[in-house]
Amino acid sequence: MSEGADSSAPATPQAPPKDLFPNEFSMNCPINAVLSGGVGGALGGVLGGVLGTYSGLTDPDFSGPYRARFRHAAVLGRGRAWSFMKGFGVFSLLYEASLCTIEKARAKTELINHVYAGCLTGGAMGAHAGGISGACFGCAGMAAFSFVIETFLHSDH
Repeated sequence: MSEGADSSAPATPQAPPKDLFPNEFSMNCPINAVLSGGVGGALGGVLGGVLGTYSGLTDPDFSGPYRARFRHAAVLGRGRAWSFMKGFGVFSLLYEASLCTIEKARAKTELINHVYAGCLTGGAMGAHAGGISGACFGCAGMAAFSFVIETFLHSDH
């Protein structure tokens, strides 16, 4: 027998890599909702800070030296960042909590779950802002938006 015969043996299959999070952790609705709310809040804070600062720099009603303009822009940016952070965080938390609850209740992961979650989230946020009519328009708008986004994300383009 030659010495190279051992090297031609088939390689043993490698074990698949483990998930980043254990399945029990990733399937927990309250944890997913809180994480989603935190990430949504962080992204909303960044977006609000950028947009608020920009609107403060381009404000035609405020004139003065550049240092005062930048200070004014920073104050507006901070306020807008806090407002966007709360809005995006609450929206993300509500959407993920309702989506996860609906998927667990129906025991299916389908497109219609996103439509239901969008309706619940839009309705809740619309009711807070505008009563019954706000809830109806929020439900319809977010359900349609969720349908369009999920259809686009899951299409073969």
